[in-house]
Amino acid sequence: MKYLKLCFFISICFPIIITHAERTGDIIYIHPDNEKELWSTSSWDGRDAHRIFTHSHGIEHIAVQKNGSYLLTIAHARVNGRLGRDVFLVDRTRPRAKARNLTQQRYGPIEDIDIFHNGDVVFLNSSEVENLVHGIYLIPREELGNDLPETELLRSGGDILNVRLHWDFSKVRCSPENEHIAYNAGGKIYLYNVIKGGGSKVVSEGHFPVFSPEGDRLAFAHRFKGMNAAISVISIKPLNLARRLATVALVDHVSSGAFIWAPDGQAIIYTARGFDRLFHSYRAPLDGGPHEEIFEHLVESPYDFDWTGTSNPHAVEPTRKLTTLWGSLKVHNIRRR
Repeated sequence: MKYLKLCFFISICFPIIITHAERTGDIIYIHPDNEKELWSTSSWDGRDAHRIFTHSHGIEHIAVQKNGSYLLTIAHARVNGRLGRDVFLVDRTRPRAKARNLTQQRYGPIEDIDIFHNGDVVFLNSSEVENLVHGIYLIPREELGNDLPETELLRSGGDILNVRLHWDFSKVRCSPENEHIAYNAGGKIYLYNVIKGGGSKVVSEGHFPVFSPEGDRLAFAHRFKGMNAAISVISIKPLNLARRLATVALVDHVSSGAFIWAPDGQAIIYTARGFDRLFHSYRAPLDGGPHEEIFEHLVESPYDFDWTGTSNPHAVEPTRKLTTLWGSLKVHNIRRR
């Protein structure tokens, strides 16, 4: 598929079992045959799938606010006659309302997005456009209702020494406790505290970091013992005692390069292209159990999907709110860390 640029080899030759792990909330996904449509299902097998949203142009990526109403997409849009890639916000409590364009091509093409449980949005823009700072930006939830939301630059290439900016930042993810982001640059994975600021901390070599639902672990892709690719899990609480907890070996077949945690935090969900040239999704238990196929009732598994909830929900209003910090800092100009 044309948007799956970051590919690696993984195996689909795992036993398929018929029981399914407990799922929390609905599953929202980009329809594999129509990239303008978002669909939802409440079952692992996808038998009750139904369309919930249609965009005017193709949708590349989604991120769902856990236990909240917001849904983010990276989608193409035409602004002032030019076609670009922007961040759109959908409120799932208002199914008839149009998606709102939050970036309107002010930051160039958008490469990645995520959303904190409290509603604050982060996005990563492309390095392809001159005269724009390539980095990770924050849109506080208080700004989401404005026509042109103000942003804060959280991380730029200048914050990391000896890193080539033209390709380094590629993925960013928000932690469940509304405090950290994880991102990869220069083949390394970093953690950054968006409340305290300061510098970023390297936690591992690898790519595509994803927080566990509890926020105490981080999964990421990397090469492992001569294999083409694997997904490993490390502990990050306490961070100074980070250690590898599990590794899921992925070999011998082409994947979308995307994966997420199962809502119960006990497995990794990944997507692979099968010998039939269609995409299939599997649940890989961290205890080494057999990999289980999901979405069996769909003709083809979606290549990008997310959950609406977790089995360990965090409060939407945390004790230490990121948005309180933003409100105290925003006077006339956006702060640059």
